Amino acid sequence: MTDQRVNKDLAESSPPGRAAVCAAMLLTFVILFIQGGWPAPDVNESHYLAKAKHYWDPTWCQGDFFLESDDAHLVFYWTVGWLTCWLPLPAVAWVGRVVGWWLLACTWCRLSLALRGQPLLAPLSAGLFVALLDQFHMAGEWVVGGVEAKVFAYALVFLALEAVVRSRWNRVGLLLGGAMAFHVIVGGWSSVAIGVCWLGERKRPKLTSMIPGLCGGALLASFGLVPALALTVGTTSEVTDQANQIYVFERLPHHLAVPLVRDATDRLVRHGLLIAMLAALCWCTEREPMPDDRRRAMRTVSWFAWAAVLIATSGLVIAWATRGNPALGASLLRYYWFRLTDVAAAMAVALLGVGYLSILLKRRPRWGAAALAIALAIPLGHFAELTIAHWQNPSPRGDRHLANYDAWRDICDWVSQNTPPDACFLTPRLSQTFHWHAGRTEVVVRKNIPQNASAIVEWRSRIVTVHGWAIHDWVDNRTRPYYPNLTYRSSQELIALGERYGADYLLSEDERPLDLPLQYGNSTYAIYRLRP
Repeated sequence: MTDQRVNKDLAESSPPGRAAVCAAMLLTFVILFIQGGWPAPDVNESHYLAKAKHYWDPTWCQGDFFLESDDAHLVFYWTVGWLTCWLPLPAVAWVGRVVGWWLLACTWCRLSLALRGQPLLAPLSAGLFVALLDQFHMAGEWVVGGVEAKVFAYALVFLALEAVVRSRWNRVGLLLGGAMAFHVIVGGWSSVAIGVCWLGERKRPKLTSMIPGLCGGALLASFGLVPALALTVGTTSEVTDQANQIYVFERLPHHLAVPLVRDATDRLVRHGLLIAMLAALCWCTEREPMPDDRRRAMRTVSWFAWAAVLIATSGLVIAWATRGNPALGASLLRYYWFRLTDVAAAMAVALLGVGYLSILLKRRPRWGAAALAIALAIPLGHFAELTIAHWQNPSPRGDRHLANYDAWRDICDWVSQNTPPDACFLTPRLSQTFHWHAGRTEVVVRKNIPQNASAIVEWRSRIVTVHGWAIHDWVDNRTRPYYPNLTYRSSQELIALGERYGADYLLSEDERPLDLPLQYGNSTYAIYRLRP
């Protein structure tokens, strides 16, 4: 009976038509558009695209501390950043988004078809993927959103997984090298996970046969690896250790030191539920009779996910084992051990779940219908929640921390039209889009942490000097005064800060009047002159 079922599956599996594949890609793109189609700038776009614009036009915000720090994503600047020479930043964001989402849609559909799925099931698995990633992440990783380097890196990772399923191992090496060129961490950990898939192959190819792909991939990876390694060149071990601890424990603990964060329990539990779903699906699919090539494809996806879980587990062990040695802990945890499990577990649950759903629909129609209803309800509920959130607050997600978005845009527009292009500003602690909207230099921005070690140390010094404590809301030790906003500082202190960092103006929330020349104000913000 089992052989008859397998033979029937083999007989029914015919290559999908081109129209069906194109329709699946288009529907998947629409789903990704719904997930990430927020107004520009998104959370990280003001960081990435401002850096890219300054890379191509050093006169834009010349002298800005963050923008003139070392560059770590040169491939992204060369493939996307050049658009900033011709288009305004919002247009560059949307062009980059559309290209990135289309690449993700195409590569996701290719991976789905490699698992012997029906073309029109790919949009369903894509909807499940973005919903599960959004709701069950552990370290805040995302794939679909604003344009940045990792969007293109993940598209190449999806292609690499498809190449693994189809046993095109030389292509795998090239694709993973391209992913590392765009984003070293994404491509690097994905290479480790796919290496585990290679070890799990019963008839794996010899390494000697993969030398062309590995050499080509290493060459491509060097375009991302060399700039990353250069970030610590010329700095002492003391500065590097200090920078690592700032980066891991003060600025990005929610990404890099998840088990040590105060409110991480909820995220750890939810991600544990996602891993439990993965285990259940692996068990269910292994029990079902299916063609060998389809079983191997599903095992490849599950191996990739379990390798990512193992990497994250190693990170958990490191975080707990090095609690008494923060320098050692930061030097290890800065490599984003928890990033890949967010994506890989959600991807595997989505693909294996839809694959198992297609089996149920054929062999157990009643159970299949119930599973289909659940599979449709998850992304539909997620997208309904996104739609309500967008309707309630239509401002860009990069400006969600601001008290009044319309007032912020008004004050930035005044700055761009009424101040010299080389003017430098002290800005509110939680603002992150002043570069984007006003096109002027800032002393320091909490969101915009540099990547090279010496600049990270200087960044922290500026944050603490200007704003007092509160580099990150998860840090417990308040060893310095904390200023809710800059109007809580005296006029003499603000003038001294202007002299120290070359700031000509202060832009702050208009909560307390200052004894400084007022240049402009609205219902929420005010601009004061700091230097004649």
